[in-house]
Amino acid sequence: MTKNKLNKKQLIKVGLLFSTIVIILIFAKYIAYSNSKIICAKIIGSYEVRGANYIEYVFKINKTKTKGSASSIEIKKISVDSLKKMDCIKIEVSEYWPLINRIVDKRVLK
Repeated sequence: MTKNKLNKKQLIKVGLLFSTIVIILIFAKYIAYSNSKIICAKIIGSYEVRGANYIEYVFKINKTKTKGSASSIEIKKISVDSLKKMDCIKIEVSEYWPLINRIVDKRVLK
């Protein structure tokens, strides 16, 4: 087998592997949220990373306290203090991977 044919086969294998990984990453959230539930979370604060602002919240799932965050771009222009006063912000949590979660409360989403 010539070196050129070997390189083409290797290139095809790498391309297929890369394509498979990309497809898995695209559908990972859909798979994660296919078995999810809506629970309450409490806003605990905000923070900034490289100029982007995030809202941080905490929730309990399976008796374990877990933190989550959402970009402030997704949130209405509500002060963090006002958000902290809300008793329950509805979030959707994946039952497969609880670290995959998102705010679904229409009161705070844009």
